[in-house]
Amino acid sequence: MPPTDPDALKHPAGGAVMRRLARGLSDPRALLRLGVAGYLVGFFLFPGGFWQTLWIGILIALPLLHLLSRPTGSRWRRAIAGDPIFRLLAVLLGWVLLASLVNRSVAYGGRDVFGSLVEAGGVLCLCGAIVVAVRTSATPGARLLRPMALGGAAAMGASLVGFYAVAGNAFPTTRLQCVFVYPHLGGLHPVVTGLISGVAAMGAALLCSRSRRVRDRALHLACFGVLVAGCLMTHSRGTMLALGAGFLAFSLTRGDRSWIAPGAVLTLIAAAYLSLPQGQAESLVTRADAGRLGVYRHLLDQMAELPDLVFGQGLWIHPIADEQVVGWNPNHPHSAPLSLFFHGGVPALLLGGAIFTIGLRRAIGVFRASGDATWLILLVFGCTAQIVDGGLPFALAPAPRIEPLLLLFPVVGASAAYQCGAQARFPRNRGVPG
Repeated sequence: MPPTDPDALKHPAGGAVMRRLARGLSDPRALLRLGVAGYLVGFFLFPGGFWQTLWIGILIALPLLHLLSRPTGSRWRRAIAGDPIFRLLAVLLGWVLLASLVNRSVAYGGRDVFGSLVEAGGVLCLCGAIVVAVRTSATPGARLLRPMALGGAAAMGASLVGFYAVAGNAFPTTRLQCVFVYPHLGGLHPVVTGLISGVAAMGAALLCSRSRRVRDRALHLACFGVLVAGCLMTHSRGTMLALGAGFLAFSLTRGDRSWIAPGAVLTLIAAAYLSLPQGQAESLVTRADAGRLGVYRHLLDQMAELPDLVFGQGLWIHPIADEQVVGWNPNHPHSAPLSLFFHGGVPALLLGGAIFTIGLRRAIGVFRASGDATWLILLVFGCTAQIVDGGLPFALAPAPRIEPLLLLFPVVGASAAYQCGAQARFPRNRGVPG
């Protein structure tokens, strides 16, 4: 009998399953856990920004508002608003928006202001949902990372075949793109493809190191291998640098030999990549800085006056650089710290620095207290990547934006785990709880 048949409720087992499903769907906390996990794996699967925005609205913002409006919502309001990362982020968002409004050198309209307000609300809802997801699960790392690791590996495995064998792109010279995102444009940008593959690869490595059953360990190790191959085939040097830093943090935080198998897989795939024809290894060097240093100099030159240092250039300056000066038209500053400074001045840079300093300290605190290095490893990967290839950490549009995944997710997750004392429930010297 089909499980949706009403008669299934008469069967004790079927009725229990249906009642459990109904309770889960009516519980906003369960919906928020689903929403955050789906948001993470959606970087690989959502065909466009509309779907990611719709997901955030329906499965993150609405359940969060429902949770906060319930009679027991005051406890969650205190938990979210009491998190120092959340408070500092709200101040940062308010400051950058205020600085943009007082900036008279850049023209803007009501649509720009409304869009920025909606985006800020979406960011705060996402951060609140992460707090709830972490605080309501004894195994937040495994619950949130496993769908991304498995779904990301499936998407990148299919992309490796579809991009080169089906679409006919030249292997190995053409940079890999995730074919499920923006399929009408040929796929997701190679740099973003590499970064999402890298963070999912670190999640797969953490899951592999924690798996107790041989079958699970083999599955997560295979996912790790596929995701590493996807990283390298994007030919993104920022991704490779972040992957190296993240894996170094992963190996140094293991209390046993669980890092050896992922390390061997990483070494073999890296060796195979370096031996590819068409001079792929040499191209990593010959591309030099790819014009980034020129962009950095040009943006810093625009910040010479005192009003610029205090208020920045605002959120709505476009283009950010003169194409005739830098030789190309960058759509963002290609550095998260520089983005904060350029758009919001010194105050925004200091607030951003405070957020990530607290996040790093709390990630280290969780590791020292419990041996759970999940948030620390993800934060090392994300910060390394975003130093040379990032935009505003709180930007959601145009979706999909990689910054919330690489920066806000580990920072907020680490702070929530630290604040609620969840690390006390985790076993010692394990990468991913449960």
